[in-house]
Amino acid sequence: MTEKRRYRRLMYVVGGKLQCRDTTFNCRIENLSMGGALVTIRDAAINDICTGDHCLLQLYHEIEGRHITIEALVAHHGFAFVGLVFLNLDAEAKASLETIMEREKRNTLGMYDNAAYYPSYGNAEGYSSQ
Repeated sequence: MTEKRRYRRLMYVVGGKLQCRDTTFNCRIENLSMGGALVTIRDAAINDICTGDHCLLQLYHEIEGRHITIEALVAHHGFAFVGLVFLNLDAEAKASLETIMEREKRNTLGMYDNAAYYPSYGNAEGYSSQ
């Protein structure tokens, strides 16, 4: 089965925060593209996040040394996984994502996607069940 996506997804494991409705969840970004992200969330009840919800995703940009906040729409969710579609990317957020994507492409060059080394994994420490 061939995926039909507008943007290529790259594995990018980094901690973040997802603000949805009146709640902010610690999350872990699992993969990232210019069009969206797949995140995992612990300790969220089934009704805390619903398909169609508008959210804000915050992730740390290691190269620029700052946080990026991106408006997103919940495209799907199940168990701890939440699929997000990015909305209204401004020029700054788009440029930051392009920098991240370019670096991650270089990191995975010549490696299997599932076996690649991701230096940003260290930022996922905020993702815990506590």
